Amino acid sequence: MEQPHLDIDFIFTKAANIIKEHLAKNGMREASVVKFVPPSELLKVMDFTLPNEPEPQDKLLEYVKKVLEYSIQSGHPRYFNQLYTGLDHNGIVSQLISASTNTSVATFEIAPVYTTIERVVLDKMCSLVGYTDGDGIFSPGGSISNLYGLLCARHRLCPDAKKKGTSFIPQLVIFASEQVTTGVCATTVISSTNCCWTGCFKL
Repeated sequence: MEQPHLDIDFIFTKAANIIKEHLAKNGMREASVVKFVPPSELLKVMDFTLPNEPEPQDKLLEYVKKVLEYSIQSGHPRYFNQLYTGLDHNGIVSQLISASTNTSVATFEIAPVYTTIERVVLDKMCSLVGYTDGDGIFSPGGSISNLYGLLCARHRLCPDAKKKGTSFIPQLVIFASEQVTTGVCATTVISSTNCCWTGCFKL
C-alpha cells in the first residue's frame, strides 16, 4: 500500500507555530485556566461532525486552534489537579519522537530502541526494591493498575484460574473502602455484586 505524502512543512511549521504560540501563553498567570463553555455550547462552537471525505489541511489547522482554545491549560500556575499538572518540555519532545516513529513495543524486532528502554527502566525499578531478577509492566493509569492488583491477588489465591477459568474457583469477594475509586469493582475479575463497601471514619 502506498504511503500518503508527508507534508513536513505543514507539521513542523504551520501546526507547530500554532502549538508554540499556545505553549507560550499556557504559563501566563493573567490568562484563564480554561475557556469554559457547557457541552451543548461546545458542540456549536466546534465542528464535531465526522465527514466521509478527507478534510483540507487548512481545516485541520482550524481544528488545532479550537482544540487548544477550549482545552484545560494544564501548565497554568493556577491549575491544580490531584493526578497531574504542568507541562514537561522533555515529555513533549519524547511524544513527538514517539509519534514520528509510530511503532509498537510488542517485540524487539519492531521496536529495538523502545523495548530496550523499557527493559532498562524495569531493571532499575526492580533494583530499587531489592529484586535482582524481576520483571514488570508499565501501567497507563490507576484503574488498570487496580485491575492488575486484583488479578495478582486472584492468582495467588486461585492459581488454577488462569488455566481452568473462573468456573472452577470459589466465589471471591472484594472488601473496599466506600471512598475508593469505583474502578476497583467495575472490572470483570470479580463481579460488582461481590464488592463489599466498608465505611470510613469522618474526621
